[in-house]
Amino acid sequence: MKIKCKILRKYNIFSKRPKLTFLNSVIFALSSLLFALNSLLIAQEKENSEFKLAVGLYNDGMYDLAAEQFKNFINAYQNTSNGIEARFYLGN
Repeated sequence: MKIKCKILRKYNIFSKRPKLTFLNSVIFALSSLLFALNSLLIAQEKENSEFKLAVGLYNDGMYDLAAEQFKNFINAYQNTSNGIEARFYLGN
């Protein structure tokens, strides 16, 4: 009986979760990377749409609304290339 228990413990039969293998680790790492990239793309898309809204207001002659939108945009995305361009539009 003791030998049987040692064998079962050695091969981790009593474990409630399987051991992670190298392949499982790689799959987990790749899925985490894809999730992070997807989140980054969504944030970038939101930034671009907010900037386009402000530029559209500016081009339509709604300067007060555009200025307010550019200010909000600069507060949210101050260190981006669109943030720099938003400062340019706000200066005009």
